[in-house]
This record gives sequence, structure tokens and C-alpha cells, in this order.
Amino acid sequence: MDSRPRQGFALVTVLFMMVVIMGLLAVHFFITRLEVSTSTAQADSTSGFYSAEAGLNLRGEEILSIFRTDNLPHGESPSDTAPCTAGNTGSGDFECQEHSFNNREVMTYVVEDDQNEEGGTLTRIPPNELFGGLNALENRYSVFSRARHASGQQVEALLEMIFRSRLVPIFQFAAFYNKDLEINPGPDMTLNGRVHSNGNLYLGSQATLSITGQVTVAKLPGSDDTTNLYRRRKDSVACDIRGTVVIDDLNAATGPTQSPERLNGSCDAIPQSTLNAWNGQIQTGLETLTVPPLRSFEPGGEYWQRAELRLVLVLDDGPPRIEARAANNVDTVESNLTNTINACASPTGSNPAYPGSAGLVAETSETFYNWREHTHIRMLEIDVAGLMNCVHQNQLQFGFSLDDLTHGGLVWFFTVEGDDSDDAANSYGIRLRNAATLGSTLPGAPNINGLTVVSDQAVYLQGDYNCNSASCSGGSTSNWRPASVIADSLNVLSEAYNHPPGGVAFADGISYLSLGSRDAQSTEVNAAFLSGTDSTGNREGGGWGGAYNGGLENYPRFHEDWSGRTLRYRGSFVSFDRAQHVNGTWCGTGGSGTLNAAGNEHNRNGCNIYNAPTRHWEYDERFNNINQLPPLSPNFVYLKQELFVRDFERDE
Repeated sequence: MDSRPRQGFALVTVLFMMVVIMGLLAVHFFITRLEVSTSTAQADSTSGFYSAEAGLNLRGEEILSIFRTDNLPHGESPSDTAPCTAGNTGSGDFECQEHSFNNREVMTYVVEDDQNEEGGTLTRIPPNELFGGLNALENRYSVFSRARHASGQQVEALLEMIFRSRLVPIFQFAAFYNKDLEINPGPDMTLNGRVHSNGNLYLGSQATLSITGQVTVAKLPGSDDTTNLYRRRKDSVACDIRGTVVIDDLNAATGPTQSPERLNGSCDAIPQSTLNAWNGQIQTGLETLTVPPLRSFEPGGEYWQRAELRLVLVLDDGPPRIEARAANNVDTVESNLTNTINACASPTGSNPAYPGSAGLVAETSETFYNWREHTHIRMLEIDVAGLMNCVHQNQLQFGFSLDDLTHGGLVWFFTVEGDDSDDAANSYGIRLRNAATLGSTLPGAPNINGLTVVSDQAVYLQGDYNCNSASCSGGSTSNWRPASVIADSLNVLSEAYNHPPGGVAFADGISYLSLGSRDAQSTEVNAAFLSGTDSTGNREGGGWGGAYNGGLENYPRFHEDWSGRTLRYRGSFVSFDRAQHVNGTWCGTGGSGTLNAAGNEHNRNGCNIYNAPTRHWEYDERFNNINQLPPLSPNFVYLKQELFVRDFERDE
């Protein structure tokens, strides 16, 4: 049989198989190359995505930092067509910015929603969200971030984040601390508002503490702890759980009026899993809320610049004098206004007259003795009603009227300029008198819309302040005005301090007497407070033990025997930090110390500072109406992310 056909067939078969194998090899090579290319593209895309995300986060943090100083971003955004190209880079806080991450060129820019209103859109936070029910000024923005590889022009990632910024007035809280907050009252105490701490929160009581508003606690910066709410005292190294603490859970069947004790726990932080039973009324582990920096309340800071009036008691250059200063320069004296103010007299019948002066502003040279600080205090004295009269009679010189609405009302800044003004401890103060009614006593003078007094030094309120009851001296329910006092520390002197007992030969002589002779009188104060407070153990966050800071129940500093007397207070307690200048520690009551002829303490027993009043304290619910908040109320800020998307449609 001829074998050649078979050989030919075999040759064809071999050639065919070689072609198939070569084809398979080519396909394998193509697929492998495609997979490598795809993997490389995916890696590039992933790297581009993360680079763009880094740019997004960086720009978002930059925008947040603007809100942290209680400001809004300003500028022009680039147009939608070919943004961040020549002639289309925007300006100000919205302009295009170039960054470099992971060998990528990242371009970011910000677009403001065209529906934003000037200053922010007033909104009420929805009830199902964090801080639901609070008023806020809201603005909407978009941040875009585009990433390209440094070696080419191909856009690897284009991201967009849409967020809402919310500026929330802090005086909507019964208590808001940017530090550890301790509440350990002796008698029963009810807080009829919200409570927030940016540090640890310690709750206790010698009797029953009831909180009817939402309680929120932020986790400490850099901490992984999800909760730092404690049912114990911070100043005790022992496991010291006292009294009853009740927090409303919005459930009538288990609310505080039905339950003797709902908030049980141990000396350890109470886990959020336990707190979930309160239906969102107790929330821990939140991100730290951003508050205005302390420099905002210092001379030259934001409140100085925005105030209508700035008065300085000068002690470090020649004889003591009082000067009005310019908004744009803390050292520039407004001479004409200074002369006008010093020429104005206190209203007839103003009680008492300032030592050696009939003026509405004066300086008292170390006539007040502060037992807590163990030093004499030099005061800038302000007759509030007299200053109101002076403004009304001299509107052209002051440059504003009593019914000014620039900041929702009047903002006044008072300070002392002396050798020790900037020291950690000094002996200066601002005293506000004749303020039972916030307004002028002159016929025909307009009502003020509100008053915020700011000082970087200690403030002393003497007598009734901003009355809202017929029992208040000269007051009635129609006299109330939105008011706040922002100070390094906050001191309350009773109405009796205006009427010292017999035998006191000079003004403030009562402050030199033993505690038993410094009898207080029931007094009323209606104003939000923002001031420094002591820190237990002289530290914040973590650790137990050390001298007690007095807690929220001793937020105002007292200097009299208030036994059997009442301090009626309506407002909001806010503390951002410790007192910077008047920092004597809180330490109990009692003692019979007096001063000898040389002005030195002797026969001192105990702290000899004060006996506490009956505290008739409430959050002022009128502050729930944003139109009734004090002028220039400080805000905390937080951003709520609305949308995060990879944008494939924008023309780039």
C-alpha cells in the first residue's frame, strides 16, 4: 500500500496543529497582555481614586477650618466649563488648588450652592438627626477633586462631595462644655435642656439629678473609646456612685417621673449598648464639636472687632484712666468718644455711687477683696443703665443707637490693660452694676434688642441682672432682653452687696468682713454665661482624683453667705476652657477668717469663700427661638455629608 497519502495527511495535520497552537499562544499572549494592561489600568485608577480622595479630604478640612473661626468661606468658584484652566481658576476660598499625592497631580475646587442665603439659611435640624430640633444656619457646598498621573493628561478620577455646613448657636444648651463636665449637686436639681460635653461627662448627686433634654458626649481627640460617660465622681479615687440620676427617654411609661433610677452603671464608662435604651436621648462617641477659639474673645479678636463699643481700663502707663479703643487696632484711642464717656454721669439715684466718682465708668483701686484668689481686685466699674443713657444722648459720637441690630443687638467689650493682663493669674476685674433693667432710663429712649458683654478678664455681676419678674428690683416680666456675658470667669454678687451693714466705712468694705457678716440677698440673673471653669485635679480627660472643681452647680463664683437665699437664674452654662487669669481653685465653704489692719488674712479656718444659695436655675427656653438668642451668640460647627460620588459626566 502506498504510504505517501498518509504521510501527506500527517504533514497537514501537524501543520494544522501548529497553526492552532500558534493561535492559542497568540490568544494567550493577547489575553495575558490585556489582563496586565487591565490590572495596570485598575491599579492606576485605584491610585488615582485614592489620590483624588486625599485631595477631597484636604480641601474639606480647609473649609471646615474656616467655619471653626465662626466665619463663612468667600470667593468665586470656577465655571463648570473647563474648570481650573487658564482664566477659569476661581478666587478666594473657592479657587482651584493643586496638590501632589502618589505621583498624581490633584486639582481641587469648591462650588457654593446658588440657593445659599447670605450668612446661611435658617433651618431647624430634622428630629431624626443628631441635634434634631435645634436651630442652625445651614449652607450647602460641593468640593471637586480631579486626579491625573504626573506623566500624562488622562483624568484617572473625578470625585465630588456635597456637604452641608451647620452653624449651631451654643446657647441652645442648658450646659455645653468643651472640656470635662461634672454635675454633682447637693439638693435635687433639674436641668430642663440639652447637655453636651466635648470631654468626659461625670454624673452624680447627693439627692436626685434629673435631665430632661438630650445628653451628648464626644469622644476625646485621639481616643478610640466609644463612650466616656461616667456614673461617678471624677474627684474620688474610690468607686463613688452617689444619689439618683434620671435622664428622660421620651417614653412616658419609663420617664423620669415614673422611675426612681434609670441610669445605673459602674465606675467604668457606661457602654453605648446600654444607653441605646434611652431612644437616642443619650449619645456618646460623637466627633468633637468645633467651637470658636479662645482668641476670639481676646482684645483684637473677632468679638473685639465686631463690638460696637470697646472700653479699656489702663493701669500700666501713668495714672489709671479709661479709654475707648478702635475696632481695627487695640492700641488706637478714640479720643472724642473717650472724652464723651468720661463726661457722662450716672443716672440720678444710681446705687451705690462709685468711690470718688459720679461717672458711669470708673476705676476702683483694690477696694474689693476676693477670698477665693486671696487678693485685692482692681475693677473697671460699669454703670450699665448710665452707659445706655450716654449712648442715647450721644449717638453721633458712639456711631450706633440703642436699638442697633447689626449683630442682633449690642455687643460691648471691656478689658483691663495692666502689667499682669496677660499673666496666668492677675487681680483685675470688670464689674457690671445698675443692670436690673437692660436699657436706658431716659424718656423716649428706644428699647435695646439685646446685649452681649465680652471680657477677657473676670466679670462680676452686682445685683439683679436683666430682670424678668416683678420681685426683681425694678423689674417686670416685660423687661427681659436676650443677654449674655462672656468672660474669663463669672462672679455673682447679690443685691445685698449694694447695701452693706453698718460699720463699713468704704465701698466694698463688706468684702473684708468674715463670711458670717457677708450676708447675701435673693437675686435674679437672666443671661447666658460663657466663661472659664476649674478642672478637677488640674487636668482634663482620664484619671480620677484631685481637688474638685465645684461642678456645674458651682459654675458662678460666689463671695457671700447665701444661706437661706435664692439665686434665680435663667440662661445657659457654657465653658470652653479653664479661666486664664483668675484661677484660684474651688474649695468648699465655711471658716471665720478676717483681715487685719494691714489687709492680711488671719484667724483663717477653711476656705472662707461663700455659702451656697438655693439654686432656682433653669435653661431659658426662649433661646429655642433663634430670634431671641443673645447678640453674636457663638456657634459650634459640624459638617453633614450629603453625597459622595465619582463623577463621569462633568466636562473635563
